[in-house]
Amino acid sequence: MSHVRSLGLLGVLAVATATGSLNASAQEIIRVFVIAMENHNWICRHQQLRTASAGIDKGSCALLFLRSHRTCMVTLERITLQNVSAFKAVRLRALQDTPSAFGSTYARESQFSDAEWIKRAGNLCGERSIGYMAMEGRSPCGLALSLLHERDTSRAQLISMWTAPTQRQKGTGRLLVNEILNWCRERGAKTLDLMVTSSNESAIRFYERLGFTRTGRTEPYPNDPALIEYEMSRPVG
Repeated sequence: MSHVRSLGLLGVLAVATATGSLNASAQEIIRVFVIAMENHNWICRHQQLRTASAGIDKGSCALLFLRSHRTCMVTLERITLQNVSAFKAVRLRALQDTPSAFGSTYARESQFSDAEWIKRAGNLCGERSIGYMAMEGRSPCGLALSLLHERDTSRAQLISMWTAPTQRQKGTGRLLVNEILNWCRERGAKTLDLMVTSSNESAIRFYERLGFTRTGRTEPYPNDPALIEYEMSRPVG
């Protein structure tokens, strides 16, 4: 958590509206906001909401994007058995949009049965794995999964990371990674690892801005022998 500031009236009103709690005690709503600014976009992750009158305590993920005086709500939603259809949609969209970023393919996963998607979502509901979708309204616009290493639970792996083209350089990717880091802390993991394709220079720069560095370990990219994958890592902190 880098910059903790008070948003003032605009932020109070925006978050209060987003959570349905705008009332006479709105001046007491905000306690903590984590704010990052990337390319003049303000990203406000709602950490805690309290009102004296209603006693509301919501440690959820209300996100506010402010750019050029326009407001757009983006939230994070954990992948569960209740939102399998959205998980399927965003995963297939990611495979179509950036095929070289994934070890699997759209052709393969588009043939999965509903039972397989339910199984995959269920696998993300345990103690050793997690998945989040970024949601713009009711539409998924980003994805990030993580799992603890099988033999070393002090290490976790970031996988299936993707944001829609309309959400890039707006902080959505940073938000997803930060939520994965929060989960890693809760699970006691000390290091977060990932693999990134050598041709994906924009992703490499993005991860570097988030504190990831290349470890020197590489692997062949399974879908194209001309490419390799770099391992990158950062402390969970």
